[in-house]
Amino acid sequence: MPIRMMLTKSNCQYITTMTETTHMRYFHILCAFQVMLFITTNFLNIRLVPINLGNTTFAVGGGVFIFPLSFIIQDICTEVYGYARSRQLLWLSIIGMILSVLYSNFIINQPHFSNKIKNFNNFIFIFSEIPRHTLADITGLIIGSLLNDFLVAKSKIKYKGNLIYFRYISSAFTGEFIYQCISYSMAWVGELGELWQILPFFTFAYIYKITFIISFSPATVLISNKLKSIEELDIYDIATNFNPLKFKVN
Repeated sequence: MPIRMMLTKSNCQYITTMTETTHMRYFHILCAFQVMLFITTNFLNIRLVPINLGNTTFAVGGGVFIFPLSFIIQDICTEVYGYARSRQLLWLSIIGMILSVLYSNFIINQPHFSNKIKNFNNFIFIFSEIPRHTLADITGLIIGSLLNDFLVAKSKIKYKGNLIYFRYISSAFTGEFIYQCISYSMAWVGELGELWQILPFFTFAYIYKITFIISFSPATVLISNKLKSIEELDIYDIATNFNPLKFKVN
């Protein structure tokens, strides 16, 4: 049975314990946005974009520029709906990524028109890289993104729901770093070639993502608080099972 706790800041009762039957009005919208983001960034990551900084030119994956939104959505979901729902959100997004890759590989291996052989070869060349990048992305997300969610959930308990800016930003510093270490090494080592080509990519992407998350943090906090008010939810993961492979809430 959902537990309600009086929160003096809002002077109203919010449900603080998540169950399988807890009513949620907007969780599915977060799911839709997150699945869309993961699929989009996964396909665009193989498109290398040149970045010119002074006398230095290096490449970054095209998905980098909108990827921070996925961590922001995870933060909001963890803060409002709790770690277990945020974990569900991540796994639903990963399933969407896998299905999109399977279908794209099925389609590109279908018979093609003989007068379109150039287009066919281009599709094969591009889409053949996606499974490797998807595996790298999924591995990084399972560890990095769920670590981010874990830190948001645990620090919420520690600070009794306060210091929300600090909790969001500090968790992103750790979660994004772990995500990039895992996914970038699996996806790009051997493909970009030399280490000096990967380090600028890694550094630029990390600084860009953290800057994006910090800049967006007022909106993230505003959305979180608004959702809490609408949903009458403010979940504290006191008795949550933090097993990353678990899908169910209880």
